[in-house]
Amino acid sequence: MKNEFIDLSVKLQKVLGKEGLFVIPFEEPGLPFFSSLTREQKDVILEQMQTLLEIAQDLQAHNLKVTEPANLIRTFFKKFNLHAPARVVDSITKHDIVDVWNLDSRLIIASFNFFDICTYSLEELFCRPWAELFSRDNDIHIQIYQLCRSLLNGEITQPVDTTYIPQHKVRETYAPEKHYAVLQPRIFSPVYAGDKLFGFMSVNRIIKLEPEKVLRLLDE
Repeated sequence: MKNEFIDLSVKLQKVLGKEGLFVIPFEEPGLPFFSSLTREQKDVILEQMQTLLEIAQDLQAHNLKVTEPANLIRTFFKKFNLHAPARVVDSITKHDIVDVWNLDSRLIIASFNFFDICTYSLEELFCRPWAELFSRDNDIHIQIYQLCRSLLNGEITQPVDTTYIPQHKVRETYAPEKHYAVLQPRIFSPVYAGDKLFGFMSVNRIIKLEPEKVLRLLDE
């Protein structure tokens, strides 16, 4: 299974590299984080990586930018017969990070432009809990956690404008350079498979903390 992970991660690196995204497949050839997982967890991760690779290749085959999050989400929804209100997907811009979570609170897919602001390897992102990799202020964490639980419990059935949650820093916890970014939650929405709740998606405006870049993107 190690060889399969290495093969998929290198292929993802090459595909994303075609559009200028710098992706590190893994730090150590022994894959310590992948190796520590159960067989079931490894199977899930390999399936997830294969799905991402197929979507990226399909987008490029149709001359669509992999780095445009709306392209990724539309293709992902079509592939798995999922849907969210059209106005949510139509509102996604190139400056948004989008992710989709299932009812088990497992991250299913995240837009590739995430790699613009992240320095972790693919192995770390796929094989380590995100709560270990990133941190934010506790009061913000509580607000987002409560919202996510309400979405997953089916208590919220329509998109939520989350701009009431303050713009805040999301920090890399273990990366050598410990990058951090400013994140502004924009929309959280249920995602459905037919008429059954599949999970939820979040749309976040996120900007790397380089002063000239922050000012430029906030002005657009």
